[in-house]
Amino acid sequence: MDYRRYDKRTFLNFGNIFFVLLVVGLVILFFLIRANRYFEIKQISPAPERLRLAWKPEELEEASDLVVTGQIAAPGRTYRGETVRYMETRLIVDEVLSGDAAAGDVIIMTEECYTDNFGMTLWTQEGYLPAEVGNCYLFFLKKYDDDSRYAGMCYPVDLEYGKYRIPEDTETFSADLQNAVTAEDRDFFQLGPDGDLDEYARWYAYVMSCFLGLE
Repeated sequence: MDYRRYDKRTFLNFGNIFFVLLVVGLVILFFLIRANRYFEIKQISPAPERLRLAWKPEELEEASDLVVTGQIAAPGRTYRGETVRYMETRLIVDEVLSGDAAAGDVIIMTEECYTDNFGMTLWTQEGYLPAEVGNCYLFFLKKYDDDSRYAGMCYPVDLEYGKYRIPEDTETFSADLQNAVTAEDRDFFQLGPDGDLDEYARWYAYVMSCFLGLE
């Protein structure tokens, strides 16, 4: 028996298996990143100059320059500057509830978070998680000043309290969430682990009822 030929074929088989597993792993990682699913979420210390704009849900519209519903065009892109990092996201407007915009407009938003380690780590503030492709949202947006480095772009008012995922099945949706909030609701809200689930549910119920008529 030619043992050298046997060992070579065995080595090639192991090599092929390793290559296939590597490709499968990379494909899975690619789709996890595109779906905005992270293996680790870490907190960024809020900027000292950052101010709270709305202290209760009734103040959201007044604190906003735009109130719109829309969908995310593509996964947010992390921008890494010398002193700041953030995610730049494009929102396609479906309906304008308040402010100067029109259906079909593309709004460029800055989301106060960014990814690291090939997209496996998300750095964020409080309970904010970036908006995901394939979902509809209601956004309360503030425009940057004309002399800002971000002029022409917007940002969600007060992090997670300016972003609300719209349920797909609005016919059977119930906004009565205040006494029955669960971990599943956190996943639906796309609220990070450091977000106040009970408080966000209260704001969510108000927003769905007053702006979309969902009771």
